Amino acid sequence: MEIKKDVPCVYFISDGQNHCKIGVASDIQSRFNTLQVGSAYELIIRHIEYTDSIDEAYKIEQEYHSALHDYIVRGEWYKEDAVERYYNFGEVESDKVYMCDVCPEFDIKDALKLFIICLESKTTEEAAKRYDNEMPKYWKDFDSKRITEKAN
Repeated sequence: MEIKKDVPCVYFISDGQNHCKIGVASDIQSRFNTLQVGSAYELIIRHIEYTDSIDEAYKIEQEYHSALHDYIVRGEWYKEDAVERYYNFGEVESDKVYMCDVCPEFDIKDALKLFIICLESKTTEEAAKRYDNEMPKYWKDFDSKRITEKAN
C-alpha cells in the first residue's frame, strides 16, 4: 500500500480487535503515528482512499459513517467485520446479486444495510424477517425467492 505524504485521504485503521477507525487525514503517516501512540494494540492501515481535497475526504468519510452508523463502537471506531463487508461491497464479483437488481430505487445506504442483513442472517427467511422489521418502506419490492435463485 502506497503511503503518500501531504495528500488528503479517508483511512481505515484496524486495532486487530474487531475495531476499525474511519477518519480523514491530510498526512496519513503522521495521523497513524499519533493514533498508534495512544493505542494499547498494534494498529494496521487497512485501506487508504486518497482524494483531491480535504473537503472531498470529509464528504466521503461522512458517507461511510452514515452507512455504518448501526455498527459504531465509539466515536469513529466501528465493528471491523461490518466495515469489511461494506468495503468489499463494491468489489462483488459480476455473477453475484447486486442490490440494484433487487430494488433499483435503493440508495447506497439502503443497499448496504440490506447487504449486511443478508450476510448476517443464517437463512433467507431470517433475512426477510429482519428486512421487514428494519427496512419496511421497501418490503413491497423485496423478492427473497429471486435473490435466493440468483445467489445459487
